[in-house]
Amino acid sequence: MKIRLPLAAGLVLSGLLLAACGSEGGGAGESAAPAQTTVTVKAGETAPFALRAGRYKFAWAADGCAAVDFDLKQQDGSFDWTKQSKVPRFNSIVSDVPAGTYALTQADAACPAWTVTLDRIGN
Repeated sequence: MKIRLPLAAGLVLSGLLLAACGSEGGGAGESAAPAQTTVTVKAGETAPFALRAGRYKFAWAADGCAAVDFDLKQQDGSFDWTKQSKVPRFNSIVSDVPAGTYALTQADAACPAWTVTLDRIGN
């Protein structure tokens, strides 16, 4: 009987730990909007989009434009990232992006046609 008591206690404790951690990923609650790991935004599109937390490759194509002036701004937080360039096709890395809802704008009026793709890097 002395052997069974520690074994039973260990099983109960293991069960409690598993329930506390959750079996479906656990951790912090997710946003109601489905967070994305890849987003493509084109000129004229103004709808906000949800991103998961992480690091992203920010790739743009703005053929025919002398310059671009992008602003990736979190709508439900304070994250704000800008990229200015005179290269029509290139990419950059955006680090430490918090989970949230974002909008992307391009401020150079002489560049009416552009496309940006955000791809999350890593897990």
